[in-house]
Amino acid sequence: MKRKVEELEKGKSSTALPVDMPDTPDQSSTKSDEGGIAKDFGSLTISASSEGHYLGPGSGISFAQLTQAIMFQKDFEKEKTIAGGLMLHTNPALMLDNASNPEDGPLPSAKRAAEVVEFYWCHSHTLYPILDKDHFMECLDKMFSLDDEDVMGLHNDSVWMFKLYMVLAIGSTAMASITISSENEAVACWSKAMTYFNDTLSKGNIAALECLLLLVSYSFFNRLGPDTWYLVGIASRLALGLGWHSEKSLEAFPPEQRERYKRVFWSLYMMDRVVSTTLGRPLAIRDQDIDTNYFSVVGQPYLEVTLHILKLRQIAGQILENVYTIKTASSATDQTRHSTVNHLHHQLVEWRRTMPFPLNESQFSLVPHLTTAWFDLNYYNLVIMLFRPSPLWPMPPQENIRLVADAAAMALQQFSNLCRQQKLSFNWLNLISVFTAGLTLVFITTQPDWQTNYLPAREVINDLKVCRDLLTKFAQRLPPAKACVNVITGSVHDLCSKHDSNEPSPIMQNDENANPTYSVDSVLQMFSMSNDRYYEELMAQIDPSFMADTPFEIDTTFWDANIYTL
Repeated sequence: MKRKVEELEKGKSSTALPVDMPDTPDQSSTKSDEGGIAKDFGSLTISASSEGHYLGPGSGISFAQLTQAIMFQKDFEKEKTIAGGLMLHTNPALMLDNASNPEDGPLPSAKRAAEVVEFYWCHSHTLYPILDKDHFMECLDKMFSLDDEDVMGLHNDSVWMFKLYMVLAIGSTAMASITISSENEAVACWSKAMTYFNDTLSKGNIAALECLLLLVSYSFFNRLGPDTWYLVGIASRLALGLGWHSEKSLEAFPPEQRERYKRVFWSLYMMDRVVSTTLGRPLAIRDQDIDTNYFSVVGQPYLEVTLHILKLRQIAGQILENVYTIKTASSATDQTRHSTVNHLHHQLVEWRRTMPFPLNESQFSLVPHLTTAWFDLNYYNLVIMLFRPSPLWPMPPQENIRLVADAAAMALQQFSNLCRQQKLSFNWLNLISVFTAGLTLVFITTQPDWQTNYLPAREVINDLKVCRDLLTKFAQRLPPAKACVNVITGSVHDLCSKHDSNEPSPIMQNDENANPTYSVDSVLQMFSMSNDRYYEELMAQIDPSFMADTPFEIDTTFWDANIYTL
């Protein structure tokens, strides 16, 4: 059942910010099959960081190791960990295989540009209100005007040109991630924007900060670009250096300018939470260092949704710091564990209860976060992260595991709802989230008397089928998701053979024309949002001992990817 991890054919991707990739020997051939789950899961997330290789427990790596330890009957404590995390090695030879050549895609026409910009405001701007919309649209109108002097002036403004093409790139890639269409337009716009990047950085810290955040926003949807982890870190230093974390520092600015800076700062704050919780790494901006008030939503009702998402990111950061911090967890008593988890759960319940209504779901098509399903999904994702085995609570009580089981099933249902509404973004973060929910259900089936204590076998099988179908859809845009499909399909087959003899054997995703063998290691590697090490050792094949009776070959390298995402 083992298959060697083949090297991916190098993509033709190019970047204006090349990063030297040190030669690293291929580790896959020397890895133990038993250790594949945790390492594979780690590779899925490590892609978010092209240089650093540390994945903390908040990334889900420890949970993946626990699932693996149960499945392989091995001692969890003997895993090669570093302070509760896992050190992984990357193989620069394994690159993104479907990266587009920027020259392949034309830049959008004026009409198309207007459509993409409008979608950017409806979609990305409500998540991260980085730019001044009024000023941007005023400049855009001038670009389309017949005044040669205005047009020439804007063409000579590197900051404006960078922002223009990045907005087009972000809007286009966000749209493509939902419609599963070509990325050529987005890559062409990103490539054009990068020709102005170096000059933009020389225009001062504020311009540099906005441009860095645009690059981060783009990287959440498209793997071509500089390392997200380091971009967030650099941007955090800039923002803290400007004093935007301090209300007193911002008081020196006029009210309108102060509100603009707050929107930029809190956008960075949310990005920091997304990246840090995905990688399980320490936060770049700590809550105890911030006394800046939230941005105002007066006269801008769309910002009410943004503010509610911001509060969700705050809770996610608190879970990371209080549940997945090794030092805090090592001295925790049972009373402390109960108090910490219950307090965070209460915040989550209150966040869900105060969801902004009404959400105008029909007015903005293709925008996931303007639907109740999206908010419910994020609630369940954090419930999984809060109650699953963690450094704070390595062996949680039965009632916690029951909550995790229910949350995983509900998360998959909400993903399915978004897919039916054609509002699911098929990006790397959501792929991690879907697979995490599926892996969580598989973990549930390793527990004693799981059918009696948690979920009936038939429900688990049906939910895993939902997960499999979603991953199959992801594979249309992200080929490495095929490995996830194989793992979940194998789990369904194993459960059916034990609990439902009438269930036909599932068909595996076996594409003979597929270039590389995608494994868990590779998928995790891709999920980390980095530029030069997208997927290393694509999911390092694990020994499917729990599926020993499976009559067909199954790619098991996906078991190591258990990351929560929002």
